[in-house]
Amino acid sequence: MNIDLSTKPKIVVDLPPVIEAYLRYLFKTPAKQKEVVIHRRYYEGKAVYAKVMPVEYPVRRPFTNNPVTIILPETRNNKYVLAFRYYTISKMAEEQLVDDLEQMLSRWMYEKFKRGYDVKGWDQELIVNAILRGFNLRKNAANFEAVKKYDYRNRVRVEEKQFEELVMSELLMR
Repeated sequence: MNIDLSTKPKIVVDLPPVIEAYLRYLFKTPAKQKEVVIHRRYYEGKAVYAKVMPVEYPVRRPFTNNPVTIILPETRNNKYVLAFRYYTISKMAEEQLVDDLEQMLSRWMYEKFKRGYDVKGWDQELIVNAILRGFNLRKNAANFEAVKKYDYRNRVRVEEKQFEELVMSELLMR
């Protein structure tokens, strides 16, 4: 289905590459398509949509490291409003959006690492490679470490809980 995305309402956001890949995976964006078309069925789409604000004139954004064009969803309630306005996202809202999306990605990664370790019995490198392949990211050191850091954060929490259980069991033995 060929849809002209140039006429759709859009915003440009500076997102880290892993979060961009997560959004492309989640919203099933084709590899050759530059824009990410979101919808509000997922919390990630709702988070993006909530940070957008209408403006009277187009806003020029400063240079960004990784600009991602996001096409906003049209519903029958906002169809005409979206067609005749310009949209932007403030710098503060962009930072909040990155934080929200990073938290959602972290939860998603936690579930995948837990399933990989517990159900499949895979090691960390195999899980990270599978996630990189699913996200269609190049396997380089930066992407590998970016995905691996989510597992490291969760492992630290698990190890802290295990230490607390050891201390509690020692107290109960006395």
